[in-house]
Amino acid sequence: MGKVVSIGKAFPSYLWKQGSAKEFVDNRFQDHIPNREKALQAYDNGRIEQRYLAVPFERELQQRSFDEKNRQFEEYFIKMSKESILECLENVNTHPEEIDHIVFVTSSGVIHQGILSVLCQEIQCRVNVRCTLLFGLGCAGGAGGLARVNELLANHPRGKAVLCCIESFSINFIVDEASPAHLVYLSLFGDGAAAALIVGDELADDFVGPSIIASESVLIPNSRDLVHIGVKDGGFTGGVSQKLPLLLDKHLEGNTKRFMESQGITSEQISSYIVHAGGKRILEIAAKRLHIDHEDLKHSWEILRKSGNTASVLVLLILDELMRKEPPNHGDLSLMLAVGPGITLEQVMLRW
Repeated sequence: MGKVVSIGKAFPSYLWKQGSAKEFVDNRFQDHIPNREKALQAYDNGRIEQRYLAVPFERELQQRSFDEKNRQFEEYFIKMSKESILECLENVNTHPEEIDHIVFVTSSGVIHQGILSVLCQEIQCRVNVRCTLLFGLGCAGGAGGLARVNELLANHPRGKAVLCCIESFSINFIVDEASPAHLVYLSLFGDGAAAALIVGDELADDFVGPSIIASESVLIPNSRDLVHIGVKDGGFTGGVSQKLPLLLDKHLEGNTKRFMESQGITSEQISSYIVHAGGKRILEIAAKRLHIDHEDLKHSWEILRKSGNTASVLVLLILDELMRKEPPNHGDLSLMLAVGPGITLEQVMLRW
C-alpha cells in the first residue's frame, strides 16, 4: 500500500473572476440562451469566485486550428508538470533521480511519449524512469490515478512514484457553443496542475502522510451522456448535464456504503472527506447522502471557491488543503470521492 507524502501545485497566470465569466457568456450568447436569466444564475450561485486560465476565453474565440491549440497545450503541459513535480519533490527533499515511475493524467490535450521524454529530461529524472499516460478520465482522474499508482507500487515496496495531473480547459476546448450543458461547463472549469509523491510500503515509515488502503471504480449504468468530452473540428467540446446531481442522489449512498462495508469500515469511523468539488450541487448531494455537515466538506468548498473545477487536479488540491491546514490524527480514516465520464465513481480509502 502506497503512502501519499507530498503534493505540489502549479497554476497559469491569468485569473478569471466569476463576474467577468458571467459578463463574457452573457455578451457572447445573449441571443442564443433559452431562459437566459436562469442560465446565468449558475455564475452567481455556484460558490466559485475565480479560476485560473492559460488562455482568456475571450481570446479563444479567435480562429485557431486544433494543431496550433495543441502545440500550445504541449508547452503548457511541460511547464505545469515541471513546476508541480519539482515543488512536490522539494517539499520532502527528494531528487527527481529517485523517482521510479511517473503517471500523468489529463483530459485536455493530445500528448505523446516524446513530450513526456522532454519533460523528464528537463526535471533530470533517470533515463530509465517509467512513464504512463492516462487520458480521458476527466474529473475522476485524480482519485483514479492515485488508485492506479497504488497498484503499481504493490509490487515495488521500495518504489517512489509521482502522480501528475494537468488540465487546461481554456486551450483546446471550444467555447463558442450555447448548449445548456456547455454553458454549465463554462461556469465551472479552470486550469492547473498538481503532483503527488507516493512511496511504497518499505519506505512509508520515513515519511508522513496518508496510506492508500483500498480503492474502487464503479461504472454507473445508463449515464454515458451526463459528462461529455468530445472532439470537433478545432478542438475538444465538453459539457455537464444538469441531470448529473440527480444521478448521484440516486447512486452515491449505496455505493459508498458498500465500499466501506467491503473494508469492514463504518461511516462513523471516517474522520474526513475529500470530495471532488464538481460544483455546488455535487457537494450538497454528497453531504446529504454521506450524512455529513457542510463543515465536513469545508476544504472542498474552499478549493472550489479559489480555483473552480480543475477536473483531475482537484482532489489533489483538496487533499493538499487537508494535509496543510488540518492533518488528521494518526490512524484516522479519510474517504476520497470523485466522479468522471462514464459515469464513473472513484473511491479511495486513506489511513493517516
